[in-house]
Amino acid sequence: VMFQFGSSLFFYYCADHMVYDHRIHGGNFTVPGTYSVSGGTNTAGTLTRWMRDTLYFDLMDGSVAEPYAEMMERVRAIPPGSGGLVVLPYFAGERCPVNDEKARGVIFGLTLEHTREHIYHAALEGIGFSVAQNIAVMEEIGLPVDMVTVVGGGTKNPVWMQIVADILGKPLSIPKVSIGASYGCALLAALGTGALHSFDELASVIKPGRVLQPDAQRHSQYRDVDELASRGVLQKTRGGVILQARETASLDPTYAMRLSVNMDEKNRIARAASAYIYEGDNIMFDSGSTVLELAKELPVRNHLGIITYDLYVALELVNR
Repeated sequence: VMFQFGSSLFFYYCADHMVYDHRIHGGNFTVPGTYSVSGGTNTAGTLTRWMRDTLYFDLMDGSVAEPYAEMMERVRAIPPGSGGLVVLPYFAGERCPVNDEKARGVIFGLTLEHTREHIYHAALEGIGFSVAQNIAVMEEIGLPVDMVTVVGGGTKNPVWMQIVADILGKPLSIPKVSIGASYGCALLAALGTGALHSFDELASVIKPGRVLQPDAQRHSQYRDVDELASRGVLQKTRGGVILQARETASLDPTYAMRLSVNMDEKNRIARAASAYIYEGDNIMFDSGSTVLELAKELPVRNHLGIITYDLYVALELVNR
């Protein structure tokens, strides 16, 4: 699959059969005998530009040569999860897989400890989670994704690309020529004029550049963030909080290992989420180590209705 990080984000998967799914788009493809699975998000570079113009406007006074490069260096040390901060990047509605023009951006979990670097880092993570959502749809409908090719202006930001690799837990391949759509148009023109004779020749023309490998520990940390962040799993609804259900933690072979990873970040996320739980709420708890930390954060005095299928979370609540 190829993701193009431009003003928005666009992806193509070259499949051997037609795909029908309301969350993404299936159709014919340029390469004979193949089919495309495509879609995109409404923000990528546009959101980083909004962050620059709104939060880093002081860098636009000529004091630094490359504002984006300076922003990148300033967020390099921010840990996964951005100190419990979540940005849903729906600042212009959203395409795949949400497909809701009325979706709106959210900056969730702000505290006095956060800086503009945390907000920008969380925005880069938010777009990374959007990539992960679309790949999850592909894998759900039987399209395997082992490596992700990335092109476009966003590839000039290695911190962002590493965040995406760590969220996905998959390597990112950045071609030697990474300008994206216009290069593809030039290659098609070469085929049309006979400068290239077949699509098979493209393998010798499109040269590999570099491959970013995911960091296993950061990927594990992002899985914990995903328990509360992906697809807005913390939702206020009818006076209660619902955490969308996923697989039980007891069946997750990495669960015990994840319990000991980056507890400070999990605690920050849990504290941010607990602020949205009020007296009299009815709550459904998902599984996972971060949700377990959220259960520990609940004030004992609260009268709550709680449903959970996770043994660890249930035991924590009973013991309290």
